[in-house]
Amino acid sequence: MPQDQNIVLPEDIINLDPEILDAYCSQKGNLFAQGENNKNKVTASKLRNFFSKVASLRTYYRNPGKVDFEKFYSKLNRDITLLKPTLAYAFGRDKDLINFHSETIDLINKTIKSFNKEYMSKKNDHKENKKELNLKFQSLENFFAVLEGFVAYHKFYGGKE
Repeated sequence: MPQDQNIVLPEDIINLDPEILDAYCSQKGNLFAQGENNKNKVTASKLRNFFSKVASLRTYYRNPGKVDFEKFYSKLNRDITLLKPTLAYAFGRDKDLINFHSETIDLINKTIKSFNKEYMSKKNDHKENKKELNLKFQSLENFFAVLEGFVAYHKFYGGKE
């Protein structure tokens, strides 16, 4: 995939191709580290501050304990949605976060849409076939992978404090 071509994630991130995911993270990690014409760089500490909130979501996702499927879905859907005000606040304080803010808001919106689709599919499949409800969602796995990729490639491309 050419580096100068802007890579955009598909609307449905459930079946996100790993090569697209990697190329997207690489491109955006570079953008966040280097900025545009030496402007709009994201510091490593700002990236880590946001990622720490995501890491707590990931911990809950991986270890929910005994939880009702509906409550599990509702909590994650709510908490992912509430990452938007966190980003808005950070962007309001530091306009250099424009690229990080817009790319991450886009990712959150696509994740919520895909997560809802996956949830409804699992819920309907459970009703029709009495299958056990699985608490693993590919859309969330991809969401966490993209954000980890942002952090990794930001460091790779020389992101500074």
